[in-house]
Amino acid sequence: MKKDLIHFILPIIFIIYKILLYPFKNTLAIPSKLTLFILFLIYAVTYWFLNFNLIGKNIWFNKNKVRIINKHTKLINKAALFLFFISTINILRALISLYLQIFNKDSFGDMNFIWIPAVVWSILFINILISPELLYGYNLFVDLIKKENIEQLEIVNVWTIKSKKEINNTHSIKLKKRLDSNIIKYIAEIEKRASNIESFKDSKYSISELAQDLRIPNSHLNYIFKYHCKISFSDYKKNNRIRHSIELIQSDYLRTSTLESLAKEVGFTSYNTFFCSFKDVTGLSPKEYVVQLKA
Repeated sequence: MKKDLIHFILPIIFIIYKILLYPFKNTLAIPSKLTLFILFLIYAVTYWFLNFNLIGKNIWFNKNKVRIINKHTKLINKAALFLFFISTINILRALISLYLQIFNKDSFGDMNFIWIPAVVWSILFINILISPELLYGYNLFVDLIKKENIEQLEIVNVWTIKSKKEINNTHSIKLKKRLDSNIIKYIAEIEKRASNIESFKDSKYSISELAQDLRIPNSHLNYIFKYHCKISFSDYKKNNRIRHSIELIQSDYLRTSTLESLAKEVGFTSYNTFFCSFKDVTGLSPKEYVVQLKA
C-alpha cells in the first residue's frame, strides 16, 4: 500500500549517505558517527516497539481467545515469537557493532557478530522447510490437513478441568468440593446438549434454561461456566452457532441458499450480527472462509 512507503524513507537516506556522502566526509559538513548512531538507535528502538505493538495486538494479546483453525493459529503464534526474537537479536548486534566502531575498536567490527543472525536465520529456514505453511499461508495448511484426513477446522476447546481462577468465596469452595470429581461428566453433558443446536438458536436461551434441560442445579452450572469455561455463557452460545454454521457450509448448504439465510438458520437475527460473530470466532469473514474452503 502507498502509505507503507513511508517506512522506506529512512533506510534509503542511510543508504544514500553511505554510498554518496560518506566518501567525502573530509570535505563535506556531514553528521558525526555519534550523531548517526543516535539516529539509528532511535530508528531501531522505534520500530522494535511498533513491531511489538503490532504483533501483540493481533496475535499475542488478542482478547478473542476463541479461534477456529486452532493448529494454524498456534503455528503463527510461535513463528511470530521467533521472528520477533530474530529481529531483536539483529538490532542488538547492529547497535553493539556500531557502538564499538565509533570508539575505534575496529577489531570488533561487523564481521565479528555476523554469525549471530546467520544462526537464527538458518533455524528459521529449517523451520520453514519443516512447516512450509508459514511461508505459503493458510491454503497450503488446509491442503496438508486434507491429505492427512484430519478435520479441516476446529473450535478451540473452551473448557479447562483445572479452575481458571482462584476460588475465594465460601459458597464456591463448597461447590468445588462437591463438583470437582464430576467436572468432566458435567462438561460432557453440556457439550452433548450443545450439539442440539435448536436450543442455542434462541437468543433468549439462558443458563437457567440449560440447567433445567440438563437437570443440573442452576448454581452448579453457573459455577462450571465461571471457573471451568474460558468464555462466558453468551459467547459459548455464539461459539456453537458459528460451529453449526461451519458444519452447514461444509455440507454444501450454500449451494442452494445464501449467507443471509444461513445466518437465520443458525439463530442470528441479522446478517450483520452473524458476520461480526463469525469473524470474532474464526478470525475470517463468512465469505473469506468460503473462499478458503474452496481453495
